[in-house]
Amino acid sequence: MRSLNIKESLQLFTLLIDDTVDEKFVMQVVKHAAGIPLVLEHWSCHFKHKERKQWPGVLNTLKRIPHGDVKKMLQVGYDSLPNRGKKLFLDISYFFDGMEKDLAVKVLQDEDSPFFPDDEIQCLVNRRLVNIGFDSRVSMMNRAIREMSHEIVRLENQDKPGQRTRLRDPRDVVRVLTQHSGTESVQSIRLDYHDKKQDITVEAESLRGMRNLELVKLSCYHLSWSCSNDEMPSFSFQMLKYMEWYGYPFRSINIDMSNVVVLRLRHSKLEILWEGIKSLKKLRILDVNDSSSLTRTGDFYGLENLEELYLAHCRNLQELHSSVGCLHKLAILDLRGCTNLKSFPWEMIGKLQCLQQLKLTDCPNIIVLGFPLSRVKKGSNKGIFLQRKSCKVSSLYRLEKKKRKYHRGTESAAENKEKQGSSLKGKSSA
Repeated sequence: MRSLNIKESLQLFTLLIDDTVDEKFVMQVVKHAAGIPLVLEHWSCHFKHKERKQWPGVLNTLKRIPHGDVKKMLQVGYDSLPNRGKKLFLDISYFFDGMEKDLAVKVLQDEDSPFFPDDEIQCLVNRRLVNIGFDSRVSMMNRAIREMSHEIVRLENQDKPGQRTRLRDPRDVVRVLTQHSGTESVQSIRLDYHDKKQDITVEAESLRGMRNLELVKLSCYHLSWSCSNDEMPSFSFQMLKYMEWYGYPFRSINIDMSNVVVLRLRHSKLEILWEGIKSLKKLRILDVNDSSSLTRTGDFYGLENLEELYLAHCRNLQELHSSVGCLHKLAILDLRGCTNLKSFPWEMIGKLQCLQQLKLTDCPNIIVLGFPLSRVKKGSNKGIFLQRKSCKVSSLYRLEKKKRKYHRGTESAAENKEKQGSSLKGKSSA
């Protein structure tokens, strides 16, 4: 990007500040910005969020930044944030970058806390640190801001990534996992890929030391997990809010994570979700799609706030536990491709007042008799829809309509018969 001359810098900054400002004061600002448009844009936002009487102090702070050090110049906005704003900014940079804003808000929202992530994200947007795209995904404002945020975390410990608060660089994540060097300092891990084509084997035990993890995403296809048996070690992640673990290698979920909001374990080796009752009162989304070894779901009591349940393409799943009827906030139930599903609690499904989407494509063994559709919300685009390809769920609404018509017909016939009987009885009496 071309640097601006003094005149161009003055014009840009004056336009951005959108206020009447003393030209001598503006001159001091633009000279120190070294004609870098990105810095001028960032600094203008910083001044706009300060009272006019604070501006000289802000200028003195800017003057202490080495001339031309863009990262330090951009860090001014970050340094002025309160602690909760700094944490959110780094969480977005290291974890939520590229994810939907609504999902981030859902994960970070805590009814027991005065923290309102929706408002705080908007504050970061206003300060030109974060951007919300046309697709409602949250991201860093630009590459320079992203690099600045990564440098802040790297400087927490330059030599030992396992002692930093956040990990995202694939080399750092793999190093920490293979060397078992993660500590209680680590709050988030995100691994989407690795630049090496060969598979990397990691021991599940390597996660034990990171007991303060809040956000975990392990979606690397080249990462395989080793353990002494198919039972997961008993881990406690009390701070955990989001876990996404591609290829989860254990037969059941045996993690103490009472605060988890989103749990995605696609392509897992799960055989059952859990034994007994699991208390996950904050869980909103449970996704175990493509877990081909899953045969039973387990009990759903303790998940009263669950909104979305994804079991698609679990081709060996044979039954859905009848306790699904206790999920009164469930809006989405996805069972596409569960080709061996034989037992389905239709009466319990009928109790789900919030259900909007019931997906049953390619479930050839389900037979529908007496499903109480009248209890389930019906709509067009946002209402419940039942996909019927290769499925014996053949036009449930027409079935229900025919049932009602039949019952009305039999009732009318009975009434007519009773009337005729009464009429005949009257005539015979006469």
